[in-house]
Amino acid sequence: MQQPQNRGLLYEPIVHDKDGVFGSAHSFAGKTIISADGQWDVVVEHERQSSDDFDTFCCVSFGLNNQEEHYMLARYGLTTNHSDRALAKLSDTQPNGNTPQKVYEARRKKGFLFESEWPWGSDIKTWVEYMKEIPSNLLTLALGNAAEWSFWHDYVPTDNASLKEALRYSPVAVSVALMPDGEGKYYRPDGWADTHWATLKGYYDNGDWKLYDTYLPFEKRVKAGYQFGVAKVIEVERNVVIESFWQLFLKQLRTILGL
Repeated sequence: MQQPQNRGLLYEPIVHDKDGVFGSAHSFAGKTIISADGQWDVVVEHERQSSDDFDTFCCVSFGLNNQEEHYMLARYGLTTNHSDRALAKLSDTQPNGNTPQKVYEARRKKGFLFESEWPWGSDIKTWVEYMKEIPSNLLTLALGNAAEWSFWHDYVPTDNASLKEALRYSPVAVSVALMPDGEGKYYRPDGWADTHWATLKGYYDNGDWKLYDTYLPFEKRVKAGYQFGVAKVIEVERNVVIESFWQLFLKQLRTILGL
């Protein structure tokens, strides 16, 4: 069977003693249990990574933002919508995609913008327009938005036990290549390699996985036994306790930046 089309997932090796690995002595995330049963059933806004005009090939940026938006709603009660377009640019995503480590590190080091601050408008018809340079004042705002939070991430071993344990701490983003069977469940045909990045938000009693995707249908049921190639867990800790003070700071920052 022909290999699936790449959706924007690239690979790079784990650098041991540098990259975080969940459950190891060198771990940055997985410190705070948020969902004891490993289920993330909160509802966030569905967003496609493609339009009628083009595919962004930014599945890693979309997947990370979906992961973080579920996390922020479940842990802090905050409904957020981060700009996938901004994260893709901040992480230097190319026409063939990006690696999880580059995207997650860009989120950690360069911050984020909200969708309202750097939107994917209907006037954007090409990948080049989608990836235009972000103005310097918005780059400063991205750092300001993120300064309220500490963002961490780890690779997760992809055996079932590790994935289910990691799901107690955050949704887990995973690499996939999916084909529906006759019952509407998804699997990876023999010989296929993972080419896409999406978000696990739980599992069923029989071991099937609940997957949140950026292609229709957004909610997919992945058959038990799927061997994911790469996985990431996150942790987001609040640095600023007095929210009203921080909102005033961001308002002043936007005024200074002319936003």
